[in-house]
Formats: sequence, structure tokens, C-alpha cells
Amino acid sequence: MIFLFSILSLSVFVPLSKTYSASIQTLSLDEVKSNSQLTHLTHFALFINEKSKQRKNLTQKVDQASILHDNVVFSYLTEKSIENYTKELEYSPHLFLVVKEGNVENVFPINDEEESIFPMFDFFSETKHHLFTEETELLEYLGKAPFSIITTQENFERAQQIQKDVAAQMGYVELLLTTQQILATVAENQTAIFGLYRREDGFIVNIIDDIEEIYQATYPVYRMLRKDDLETEAQPIFAIAPGELTEIVQELLIELGASFPEIVVGYATQEIMTTLSKTAPILDTKIKIAFTNPRELYYYNISGLYPTELLENDFNADEFYRITKDLFERAVNGEIVPEYQSEDIPEYDEVFQKVVGKNYLDFISNTTSESLILYMKPTCPHCRAIMPVITELATALHDAKANIRVGYIDISRNGCSEGFPSMRGVPTLYLFKDGGKNKTQLYCQRTKDEYIRNLKIISDQKIDIETVMPDSTELANHLLTIIMSLDEENPVPDEEKEAFQNYLERESNLLQSMSNSTETNETQQNDEKQEL
Repeated sequence: MIFLFSILSLSVFVPLSKTYSASIQTLSLDEVKSNSQLTHLTHFALFINEKSKQRKNLTQKVDQASILHDNVVFSYLTEKSIENYTKELEYSPHLFLVVKEGNVENVFPINDEEESIFPMFDFFSETKHHLFTEETELLEYLGKAPFSIITTQENFERAQQIQKDVAAQMGYVELLLTTQQILATVAENQTAIFGLYRREDGFIVNIIDDIEEIYQATYPVYRMLRKDDLETEAQPIFAIAPGELTEIVQELLIELGASFPEIVVGYATQEIMTTLSKTAPILDTKIKIAFTNPRELYYYNISGLYPTELLENDFNADEFYRITKDLFERAVNGEIVPEYQSEDIPEYDEVFQKVVGKNYLDFISNTTSESLILYMKPTCPHCRAIMPVITELATALHDAKANIRVGYIDISRNGCSEGFPSMRGVPTLYLFKDGGKNKTQLYCQRTKDEYIRNLKIISDQKIDIETVMPDSTELANHLLTIIMSLDEENPVPDEEKEAFQNYLERESNLLQSMSNSTETNETQQNDEKQEL
């Protein structure tokens, strides 16, 4: 048991590919030196520790920086080639080396939390901060970096510190110098100190010297919708596909997004709209619209809200804004409620019930029995593999009159206003008791006997079914597998930590008793041999 719980305190890292980026090569230090002699260019060589939790974030930001500094060659270093720098790596996981004409001129240890390497790139690449004296010149240049801080020479030093702070959270931030007059014009404020340009929506936000305000300003008021937004976004998404993102439509989206931060306002391609149509009805007019959340499988019914002529032939920005603003206000205030996607209610099955969005709450809140439900997706191979096991389990519980109803729900096609329990993935099994007020996740091995053995422990019902004890080696391997799968990006949900710890402790104690029993049997056998 001590061994298993000591593993819980370890950070587990999964090594990723040696190729960090499609555009940045991974080389030995000797290769970098040789290349710098041949090209006569400054080379930035970075060693990013594979075991760092921040590795992915760092490499993404370095990729961004490499695009901006086209007068510098970026490379990642192999671990073997930096053996001479072990002293620098004693307290810092990463290294940043500046290589010129075959020589390493500077070596900087970099911590996970220390992101000052990004302003360093500016310094060592000898980036000259061009002073934009024409508004058109500045506006034409914007968009090279994800974010750009626009300021004057007077506030340049403070802007550099802001650049570092924002880069630590949001990635590479470019620093642009202009005159006070141009800054006041583009930021639409005569006393502006800084303006923050967001590439994602082309918006310039007037900001003061307040880092929290700056962080807030980095979030775009509207966005170009991507597929990962549809999979990860927790807020409702208002998606519009006008075919072409005209200046009028862009101004509308900016105005709506700025007024309603509770709603993601997004411009969608036809491909995105096709994806959205699989989970929600869309207005299939010349200008297509959807108001939905694909991740949570709900949508707002907006049919009949917009006049057909408005979306087909006679688009009027003022009328569109008025209708949409009213829609958003009613959604935010709860005056209209979303509809959740659901399959049709299937026929009743007293052994193994298919559950859908429309009857999910009734199933888990049943007061006459406990409810065991499998959350699954048909596209998941592990879900397909476990279905015969759960079918067998449901039949055994039914035949034993265990008073536990068993069901399954496809969470890729069914949603629920109350949401589903926290889970790290599918398949996942939960037992609901006391009319759905108490729930516990099952973490055991995916066999009928193991499910029954664990149900006997956590259920309040009598389960009169004989089971076979698990093989000690298989049980130990199972515990190690689930422990080793934990990391900061995929932890046990807070509401399940107690149940998870109880399961580990219970099974560890079982392993210990099995081990003691084996040792006792071996001792008895040895004693018998000696007597003979």
C-alpha cells in the first residue's frame, strides 16, 4: 500500500516526439555551431526539457517567435549535445543559447515560470523598434504577431515589462512604437498609454497600466471559429456564416461580442456550419446562423426570429443588431432556455436500458432502486469492447434481483440541462443512490466479477452473486495503470477524489492481505517439507 500511494505523489510525463515543430529543426549543438558559421546569422538554440509540464506551452511560443524574427535561425537542441551545461541545468529545466559564427556567446538557464526569453529574443536578435509615423503604415503592419502592444517612446520601458508579463500568459507579444497622436486615433482615446491589438478579431483595445485589464483585453470579442472551439468551449456560441466577412459584418460581431462576454460570437466557415448542423438546427439561408453549444449538446431555437428577406436579399445591419441583441439579452437573463439534444425515447428494457437525454434525469433519480449507468460513445473502441461485459453484468444483477437498474447513454448524441458527472473520458460507470443525490464512480478492472465485487462495497442493495477474487498481479497492474495515467491536464475530478482514494486504499489493503496470505502458505509448505 505504501508503494502505491508513494506513486501518487509523482509527476508523470509522457515523452512527446523529438520533432518539436515543423519549421524548427532539432539539432546537436555542434550542428548549430557549424550552421552559424555557414550562414553568418545569429542562431537561437533552445533545450526544452521533455519532462517539463510547460514544455508544450514553451514550444508553441518559441514557434510564434521564430515567425517574427526572420533574421535569426531557431533550433532545438538534443539532450546529449548539452552535456557540458549540466551545471546550468541543476536548478533550471531549460536552456537558451545564443550562437554566432560557430561560438556560444550566451547561455541562459530558463525556469518553467521564467518567460523572459521572449523579450530576450528581441534583444539578441538586435530587433530595431521602428517608429511608425503614419497611421496607414501602422495599420498595414499589424497582424504579424498574435498580440501587439502599441505605445510611445515615453512609455517604452513600461511596455517592455508588460510585453514580458503578457507573453508569460498569452504567447508572443510584439512591441510597436508610434506617436501619441496615432496611438490616440487607433485606440480611440486621446489619453491612451497603450493599445493592445488582437490579431484574431483585428480589434485594438485601449488599456491603462493595469496588468489585469491587459489580460482581459487579450480575449477577443469575436473570433474566427475553429473546430477545437466546438469541442472545448463552455459558453454558448453564436455562429454566423455570411459567406464573406465584410467590414459591416465584422463591426456587428465586434459590437455584439463586446456587449455580451457571456456569449462566444464567431464567424464561421461553411465547414464549421456543416459540423454545427449535426448537433443543432441552423438557419439555412444565404446568411447562415446557429446559436448553440456543441460540447454540451444544447442549442437555442431561433427559427422564425429573423425575417427571411433580411438573411436572403436585403441585409440591414441595424435590424440584425436589434434582433440579435434582444436574443442575447433574453438568453443571458434566462428568459429563454436552451433545448438539449436527445435521441428518441426507446422502448423500456428492464434488464439493460438505453437512456437518452429526455429520460436521463428520470433514470438516475429513481427512488425505488439504485441506478448504474454507463457513459459511452459509439466511436470509442473501449466503449464497444466493454458493452458485452456491462450487458452480462446487467443480466446478472437482474437475475439476482439486486434492485439496481443498469443503463447506458451515448453522450455524443444526448445532452442534459443538469450536465453529466465529471469524468476523465469514456467509458465511465457511475452508481446513483438515494434518488440520484449520491453518486460514486467505479474505477475497478473491466470484468463482470470485479464490477460485482466493487458494487457489493459501495451499493446499499443486497447483491447475492458469487464472484471470483481477482488475480493479485492483474489487480496490481490495474492500480498502477490508473495511477500512472494521472497528470495535471487529466486529474481525478475534485468531487471524485474521496471515492478514488477510498478505492485505492481498499484495493491496496486487499493486495497486502493477498501477499500476507501467500507468504503464510509458503511458510506452512516449507514447515511441512522440513517435518518430512
